[in-house]
Amino acid sequence: IGVRTEWLDRRVRFDTTLFYLDWSELQLTLVVPLVQNRPDTGFNIIANVGAAHSEGLESSLEVLPFSGAKFVSAVTWMNAVTDVPFDENNSQGPVPAGTRLPGTPRFQWANVVSYEHRLPYLRSWLGGLALTHVHLGSSPDNIRPEGEVGGYDTIDARVFFTQPGSRFLPEISVAVNNLTDVRGLSFHNDVQGTVLRHFVTPRTT
Repeated sequence: IGVRTEWLDRRVRFDTTLFYLDWSELQLTLVVPLVQNRPDTGFNIIANVGAAHSEGLESSLEVLPFSGAKFVSAVTWMNAVTDVPFDENNSQGPVPAGTRLPGTPRFQWANVVSYEHRLPYLRSWLGGLALTHVHLGSSPDNIRPEGEVGGYDTIDARVFFTQPGSRFLPEISVAVNNLTDVRGLSFHNDVQGTVLRHFVTPRTT
C-alpha cells in the first residue's frame, strides 16, 4: 500500500510504499558435508525453507529544481526473516525462526543527480552529466552466517552527448563506475577450508 504526492507544478514528487511479502517453500543453497562435522568436505544443494516473510518501507523523492536538472533519491528499509525452523537434521542444530535471509540488507539508499542542456552551435545535440551514489547495507552471507557482505558505498559518473531528434539516435558517452574504487564484499563462502571473497568491480572507465 502506498501514496504518491506531487507539488510545485510537478517539480517535486514523493512516493512511499509499505510492503509485506509472504513466501512458502523459499529456496536457499545449503552445504551438505560428506563427512560428519566437516563442512569443508561438503557440496551444495537447493533446499526449501518452510516459510519466510519480508516487510518494510520503500520511499523515493524526485526534484526538478530548474530546466534540465533532476535529483532522485530512493531508500528502502527491509526485514526479511524465516518463519519456521530450518535444516533441522544438521549436526549444528536447526536454523531458528526469525533468522535473517542471506543477502537482504536492512537499509539501501540510492541517489542520482543529473543535468542536460542543448549544446551551443549544435542545437540538435544534448550534453549531460549524471552522478549516481548507491549505499548497500550489510547483510549475512549465508543462512548460517560465516560473515557479512555489503556495507559499502559506490559512486558512478557519466558524461554523454546525444541527438534525441535524429532517426538513428546517436550517442557519445564516457562513464566511470566505482569512482572511489571501493573494495566492497559482494559474496563470501568457505569451500574446502578456503575462504572465497568476491569484491565489487573496481574502478572502470
